[in-house]
Order: sequence, then structure tokens, then C-alpha cells
Amino acid sequence: ELLHLHGNRLYGEMPTLNTTHLVTRSSFIADCGIPSDFYIALNCTECTICCNSNGDCHSTEKNSLEKVKLQGFADFVDFIAVFAASLVGFSFIVGIASSLHDRYWKNSPPRSETEESVSANDKKYALDSIGVDSVYSFILGANWYAQAFALLVAFFQISALFHFVSAAVKDFNDEKSDFVYSWKCPRNSLECSDESELDWQGWVISSILMAAHLLKDIINGVKLLLFCGERRHHFSAKIRYFWGGLVVTWISGFALYASVVYNSAIARSITDIIANAVIIIFVVDVDEYLYKGIMAAKSFWDYKAAREEEIISLEQRVNELSNSNSALETRVCELSQQNKNLTTTVCELSDSVDVLSSSASRDRDRLDALEQMIRLHGLDTT
Repeated sequence: ELLHLHGNRLYGEMPTLNTTHLVTRSSFIADCGIPSDFYIALNCTECTICCNSNGDCHSTEKNSLEKVKLQGFADFVDFIAVFAASLVGFSFIVGIASSLHDRYWKNSPPRSETEESVSANDKKYALDSIGVDSVYSFILGANWYAQAFALLVAFFQISALFHFVSAAVKDFNDEKSDFVYSWKCPRNSLECSDESELDWQGWVISSILMAAHLLKDIINGVKLLLFCGERRHHFSAKIRYFWGGLVVTWISGFALYASVVYNSAIARSITDIIANAVIIIFVVDVDEYLYKGIMAAKSFWDYKAAREEEIISLEQRVNELSNSNSALETRVCELSQQNKNLTTTVCELSDSVDVLSSSASRDRDRLDALEQMIRLHGLDTT
């Protein structure tokens, strides 16, 4: 009923045995865990517990997901496709239900041709829902480059969360697995014991942390999905609202899924589960941190551009003043030349006046002499 082979440095492949009587969890134990003392660990498909070279062990019992035995349920990584399809289907159902409700229940009139495609109130509501401090707000804009950047950030977050899920798969032959063995199987004992310190309190704390952070995003994502179904919106606006709601809902839901899966595989104490929750929350917040970085860079760029415009304006003003100063200097030179010309003219006129004055003086002298001659002549006549 018991076959304990751990600690014997066995390698290769365990031969097929009659395990009819090996029914308890601690009945068949071998060194089939990772890390191993050998390049390839022992392959034991019938072992109930596998131990590694560190003396840590874990049960090979399949989890509830693997017991389903359907396509897409082989492990937590395969289930991502089912989870994603479920979220996308949920998003379409919410959007269609909102459209039908708005059309037949509320009897809302369709958007008129003269009406703006996105009103100021609708734009504010959508931005408040998706988050004005997130790069996801770019999805609601008309700039394709900004939308592509937002989707790239979403892809990065999904990829990061995917690594958490893939590392949580319990694979006793994969050294990349982060799965933590929590069992101990002392060689002087017939039973193995689970030494994990994680209890319901840890799961409650983790659930509160995740709910406090993700519940808002999930609600806002659903609000956008409901918002996209209203008839008054233009088709392009509906598409943007749907994509925004889908991305926010998908990231939040996938983060919650990754948190549960990763903590189930890794966390073995309350501090472990809190630390893992905080790390996943940080991944979810990457879009907000990037937005703050972009806004900081934009503020610096705007300041730099404003300074450059101010410098250019000052240079233009200096050039204008320089040109004005050159014009004034030219005018001063012209006036100086005119002044010289006037001075020369005045001098010439002064010389002419002197000549005329001398000529007048001579004429006066001649006149006086003539008058004297006349008087003298008159005296002689009488």
C-alpha cells in the first residue's frame, strides 16, 4: 500500500506498476520534481507525490479545471482562450442588449444628420469611464497613432499577466514553472503533510485588495459597453466606446484571473499572497504610469517649444530693432549730409551777402561822390 522512493536519486522513467492498492495521497512518492539532481528529472506518471532535490514535495492530484477533460481545460494556460472568448462574448451581449434596450424600450430617436457625432457631455462621460489619466483614453480619440499606442500598452499588460499564468502551471518536468512545493515527506514518516501557511484570511485580504483596485475598472468597462449601444452615437463613436470598454474589462478580468491562479500556485503564506497581489496591481496600473510619463514629457516639450518660440520672437524683435537702427543711422547720415549741404549753402549765401554789401557800399560811395560833384557843379553854374 506504500511505495516511498524519494531521496534515492532515481532518474529515467518509472516503469509501469500495479497501483491498485496505492490509493492514499502519500502512497507512491518519488523524486520526480523540479529542481532535480539530474539534467532530466525522473518521469513518474503514476506517482501521487513528487519531491525535488531540495526535499520539498507536492501532490500530483489534478486541479478542478484539469478534471473537466475538455478542450481548453487542459491547464490554466489553455483556459485563457475560453476565458477570453467568454469575456468577448459577454461584451458583445452587453453592447447588443444596450442597443436593443435603447431602441425598443426607451424608444430613443436616432441621431440626426445635423447633430454632432460626439457631444461634449458624451465625450466627458466616456473619458470619465475609461479614465482621463490612462493611455486607454487615447482609444476614444481620432488619432490612429495614439490608438495604436494604447492597444500596444494593453498587449504589453496582457503579455505580462500571461507570464504569471504560464508560470503557475504545475509541471513537474518544467524548470520554468514557478510552482512552489508546500508538502514535506520525511523519510521516517509514512504520511506527508502540507506545510503551507496560507489560510482563508490571506485570500480575504487578497480579494479585498484586488476588488478595491479592479472593481472600479470593471464597472467603468461595463458602463462603456452599455454606452456604445445608444442610438444617438455615430457608428465610429460606437466602435471606439466598444473597444474601450472591451479593453478595460478584459485587462481587469484577466488580472483577477491571473491573481487567483498565480497565488494558488505560488503563495504559501499571507505575506506571499499580499505581495503577489500588489505586483499584479502594479502591472494593471502600467497604463496610468505611462500616461503620467507622457504628460510630463509633453509638459516639458510644450515648455521647450514655448521657450523656443519666445527666443525666435526675441530674435525677430532684435532683427527688427537692428533694421530700424540701421534705417535711423542711414537717415542720420542723410540728415548730416543735408546739414553739410545747408551749411555750405549758408556759407555761399553769406559770401554773396558780403559781396553785395561791399558792392552796395562802393555804390553808395560813388553816389555820395556824384552828389558832391553835382553840388559843386551847381555852385559853379550859379
